[in-house]
Amino acid sequence: AGGICAPYRRKQTSDLAEGSRDHADDGHHRREVAGVTSVRLMSKHIGIDLGTSTSGLAYLRPDGNPEIVPNADGERLTPSVVYFDGNEEIKLVGSAARDGGDPDRTVFGVKRRMDDPDFVVTIDGEKWTPTEISAIILAKLKRDCSAILGDFEDVVITVPANFNEL
Repeated sequence: AGGICAPYRRKQTSDLAEGSRDHADDGHHRREVAGVTSVRLMSKHIGIDLGTSTSGLAYLRPDGNPEIVPNADGERLTPSVVYFDGNEEIKLVGSAARDGGDPDRTVFGVKRRMDDPDFVVTIDGEKWTPTEISAIILAKLKRDCSAILGDFEDVVITVPANFNEL
């Protein structure tokens, strides 16, 4: 994936999360769960790179430097792949989708078709647009990040605007 986009301004006092009880010098709340250290941020500047082959997510640390947030599998990058399970309404995203099954039920590289309003992927008679597939990937990234950093709503997402010019 390309670079993670982080906001340009540094943390200010007004950026502190409401109800924050931890005023640690580094601006983090830390908790270890199942061997993974979760970090609750006092400021939440989140950036997602929605990549054609892999996607990544980072946050801006209080010292102004970005830090990549690993996904639920501990990987720093998540393959931009979705697998539609035929037996249930389960959609796998990432490595599990890439490694897990029927190629006819696996969708990848869909970002290349974002500018094509007529492009759809049909799985079990249901049509999926590139935007909808991308939303499934983004939802997984948000879930994984929220498990580590806590809830957030505002995020910067990098997506090239026009693939026809590449």
